[in-house]
Amino acid sequence: MAVKWNKIYRGGVQRTTPETREIKAPAAGSLQPGMGATINTAGALTLVAATDQFFYFVGEPMHGTVADQLAGATADTVRMYSPHSGDLYAARVVAGVALFDNAPLTLTASGQFKAAIVGTNKVHCYVDNPASAHPGTTPATSTLNQLVPVKIK
Repeated sequence: MAVKWNKIYRGGVQRTTPETREIKAPAAGSLQPGMGATINTAGALTLVAATDQFFYFVGEPMHGTVADQLAGATADTVRMYSPHSGDLYAARVVAGVALFDNAPLTLTASGQFKAAIVGTNKVHCYVDNPASAHPGTTPATSTLNQLVPVKIK
């Protein structure tokens, strides 16, 4: 997990091209690539209000990288990825998430992912950290807004 992610969509099990939408970017807000967001009834992009509703992954900008967007570059539109079962993404997590393979994650109201309690929270995805991926470099817990590899439930 010490990888620096430049792409939010990491691949799929049944397709190599993700299903995307482009939505007008909010005038202000704290949307970052890898967060979960939804489209409200007015057609505007907002953070997830209820953790059990359908969400999109906020993608990297059409031109540039995740680092460009985090450096303050603004865009007119936001690329949104429609998650499908088995897809692989880089998701933004809250601080303190235990980073082990298949750890269940759920969405927070701020669009980040946190550890899910199975049976209590809706599980949206799982940490995808096979033992051979980054031997000896995987931290035990996440830092705030860290991008973590996940697979969709």
